Amino acid sequence: MQVRKYEATTIKEAVDMVKKDLGPDAIILSTKETQKHMGANAPRKVLITAAVAEDKLNRKRTVEQNLSQKDLSRLAQKPARVQRQFINQAYSHLNEKITEKRRVLEERNYASIPEDDFEEESSFEVFKPKLKSTILPSKSKPVQATAMPAPAPKFDLGKIDELKNEIKRLQEMLQSRETEPKAAATAQALYPGARHGISQDTSAMFERLVGEGVEEKLVAELMKNAYLQLKDNVKKKGLLEAWVAKWMYSTVDIVKEKLQSRYHVFVGPRGVGKTSTLVKMASHLVLKEKKRIGIIAADNNKVGATEQLRIYSQILNVPFAVWKKGEDINQYLRYMEKVDYVLIDTEGQSLVQMNEIDNLKAHIPYELGNIRIHMVLSAMMKDEEMFSYARRFRSVQFHDFIITNIDQLRKHGVLINLQKQVAAPYFAFGLGPMIPEDFEWSSRERVLDCIFKLSKTKGDT
Repeated sequence: MQVRKYEATTIKEAVDMVKKDLGPDAIILSTKETQKHMGANAPRKVLITAAVAEDKLNRKRTVEQNLSQKDLSRLAQKPARVQRQFINQAYSHLNEKITEKRRVLEERNYASIPEDDFEEESSFEVFKPKLKSTILPSKSKPVQATAMPAPAPKFDLGKIDELKNEIKRLQEMLQSRETEPKAAATAQALYPGARHGISQDTSAMFERLVGEGVEEKLVAELMKNAYLQLKDNVKKKGLLEAWVAKWMYSTVDIVKEKLQSRYHVFVGPRGVGKTSTLVKMASHLVLKEKKRIGIIAADNNKVGATEQLRIYSQILNVPFAVWKKGEDINQYLRYMEKVDYVLIDTEGQSLVQMNEIDNLKAHIPYELGNIRIHMVLSAMMKDEEMFSYARRFRSVQFHDFIITNIDQLRKHGVLINLQKQVAAPYFAFGLGPMIPEDFEWSSRERVLDCIFKLSKTKGDT
């Protein structure tokens, strides 16, 4: 899923930008007005947040690469429904062309090279996929390519023999590789997980867990252990499910003492709900647990983030400060001596470059001691993207994970996969947009609920 933001002077301009960049399948997530400069006459802007599925965006880009500039302009003027229809038709047409080309190449017998008779002329045909559609009719006439005569080549019979042997070797290699997927497909056709060598009695549970997004190799190993321990009882669905649930319950790591530290620092990449999670936790502590808190916003370049924290601090009636880079944080903590907990928001970083790591570390008050650093990630990320960020942020020595947007997932296997990739416990979960109702301390019960779909609501476990 690609999520992007667009700023323009009017809603129409912003929507046109979304349509041009993300295509007709884009979904508008939110719209709001922003005012970059203070003052009555300051110009207002419209900020739109939009998203589109990766495969839809890739289809759009593939088709656009095969269109002329004139056709691109004409396509942009069509309604979203017509654009979507054209892109799907054009993409299918391109796939058919590529499939046909591969079929022709595979059917040629490259090893049948005569030793005595050779063609003295050759012609070359350039393959260029043509998009056929009634939506964008092409007015240009086809240009017929004429065969270019080539001079009679001089052949070295020794090199031809070498070439034939090389082609034969490549053909044998291709045939051996074609056999492997066929064998795997045959094993898979027997029952789910057969190619991993698991028992057929555990195949239904294997399919269920893999379907939930748990990493396939991990599930296969788990099913083998279940078979060894349960033996004949593995055939009983209830016992096998209970065994898997017990394994997950003992494997999932959570933070037991949630509020042992006084200082809580929130770090993570941009767009994962870090600031919103801080607000939810602050509201939970004040309204439900009757705690006194203070909020500090590190120097943040995100539009509206600092102002959002300021407004919520006023609503909760808690002290608030903006901590600039290079300043001593203790000058702000003097005003928060009577609070129970201090929540510190940091700027979203990708941590690709060293200066980003140094900048983030400058806004983590390690010297205070008694701090807990929370790594915030969105469940909507792809597994590999989540793993990559978790590894990169190891450089700031975070203590645990907070996972947001759990309510938007259909497959929750990533909650198991993440801890297998990066060892860190879960601190809290975000279950929706409501404040503070959709903030929840982490629990093993919630993870089991997500994996086995025990409940249909987001209520307390």
